[in-house]
Amino acid sequence: MFQASFARARPASPVRRSTARQLLFVPSLMATPAVALGALTVWLDAAPAAGLLDGLSWYQAAKPDGAREVLSTIAGSMITVAGVVFSITIVAISYAASQYGPRIRTNFMSDRGNQFTSGTFIATFLYCLVVLRTVKSRDETRTNGYNMFNATRCYRLNVGLRKSVELYARGTDLANELAFSHTSFVKDQSPLRGRNIVFGMRHQF
Repeated sequence: MFQASFARARPASPVRRSTARQLLFVPSLMATPAVALGALTVWLDAAPAAGLLDGLSWYQAAKPDGAREVLSTIAGSMITVAGVVFSITIVAISYAASQYGPRIRTNFMSDRGNQFTSGTFIATFLYCLVVLRTVKSRDETRTNGYNMFNATRCYRLNVGLRKSVELYARGTDLANELAFSHTSFVKDQSPLRGRNIVFGMRHQF
């Protein structure tokens, strides 16, 4: 007795097809858990249970300066590699679309390998960024934020062939906001410069 059965594939929804073709859809999904993981790591480090790690023989606590350098190096390398990967992918998509047809562009954009590769680099960068902002030295104190109002006005006079005279006025911290440099060891004794107005002239010849 011969029996034959046919199954019809269920077409994907328009939303699923649209998101699958987005190169940055998967990296965006991976970025959210990376930020949450970074916040969880910071919380665990500050929690009372963090002292339990000191009893582990293989655990070696790093100093703030060393941790900052490691995180900065990883974050810088990850965002650099992510930029290179993204640029190469865009170049490959443009070349393939012009040489082999527009359908190749969809295949490149929806390739999970490209999406997960970019997502891994971006997620690692965001994780390091979240943790890096909380790493502080033992003698480091909190510095309040500040807003500065700066303005520049210039006027150029043409005095000949490829020659010009530029008059300018530049004002910094016009609101005279009290501000401190966070990276300075004497920030409390030496604040940033207050209101300052400079008039000058530039001449090109």
